[in-house]
Amino acid sequence: MARVSDRYPYSSRYYKLLFSEKLGYKIIKSFNSYPNLLGVSFVDDTFTRAGIPYPDFIKNAVSSSLSIKLGYADNDVITYDHP
Repeated sequence: MARVSDRYPYSSRYYKLLFSEKLGYKIIKSFNSYPNLLGVSFVDDTFTRAGIPYPDFIKNAVSSSLSIKLGYADNDVITYDHP
């Protein structure tokens, strides 16, 4: 919805405000699992393409000291690759 904000202006604005914690709600839990091989995490980015700020708590969710950012991953890829 965020990429077609002219088509859905109210919904797009709502979700941008919601995920940036400007509506009085705060994200307290997130469930992420990134593939890890030999101490290297492969991290996908589902936020940038949608125009949503990247939450700080996800930056801290990567368990290894070295990570490779893979860019955008479609929901189908995330669902099958990150069960």
